Amino acid sequence: MRKIDFGFKNERELFLFLWEDAKDIDERVYCPYTGQDITNYFNTPLFYQCFAHVLPKGKYPYFKLNPKNVKVVHPEFHRIVDRGTSLDRVNHSNWKFNLWDNEVDKMKVFYQLFQKQNLLP
Repeated sequence: MRKIDFGFKNERELFLFLWEDAKDIDERVYCPYTGQDITNYFNTPLFYQCFAHVLPKGKYPYFKLNPKNVKVVHPEFHRIVDRGTSLDRVNHSNWKFNLWDNEVDKMKVFYQLFQKQNLLP
């Protein structure tokens, strides 16, 4: 697979960049899909669960380190969008799954265009 450079050497570097970028004026980080403050997850075992790939990196490898393909989210939201059930979504009806689903649809189109423009398989 051809190496694609989005300016990050690894996921950790990307995640730290996204975390800093997500901070508000009070240095707090909120999940845009749940509205919950996730600041306290920094430097905990769940920190890396605060980053969800819109398009799964296994199926869409060229976007693994694309910052537009990774969102800072609540760990439970991440679990649900990755491997949750429709009941999980119903049980969190106030969370913005429709916004997430729209991001997935847009990112799929963007990925296909990226592949074509860069002559990628």
